[in-house]
Amino acid sequence: MILGGILDDPAYLEVIEDLGGLIVTDVLCFGSKIFWEDVKEAEDDPLMALARYNITESPSCPHTVGVFPERAKFVKDMVRDFDVEGVISQRIQFCDNWGYETKMLQDVMKESEIPFLRLEREYILGSVGQLRTRIQAFLETLEGGI
Repeated sequence: MILGGILDDPAYLEVIEDLGGLIVTDVLCFGSKIFWEDVKEAEDDPLMALARYNITESPSCPHTVGVFPERAKFVKDMVRDFDVEGVISQRIQFCDNWGYETKMLQDVMKESEIPFLRLEREYILGSVGQLRTRIQAFLETLEGGI
């Protein structure tokens, strides 16, 4: 599973998949979580239905303070439901929201014995060699059952 902020460059995902990883789900800012539940179309006001969905019904973003336990539960449920073997967290440099979120999620994953890799990246895909090395080592630990 991959999680983090915006990830609009498929080259990052290709690095993981080229090394033998399989991304089975995501928790990205503009990933599957924004489509996780259906918007209730029975509402009289479609704009209110969208607002309600985005504010109270969909999984929240790290900029929403005070609901980390719910986000952590959502991630753990995704790990369970999609039979995730390891979590790769990627965040764009200087995205403070995902910076603290990643650290807190790393602690939760450690308590749950779920392998977790933290990656900090620039917006433009750079230092592919270093990225490949870190991901390859992480995937090797998954294969070894560590």
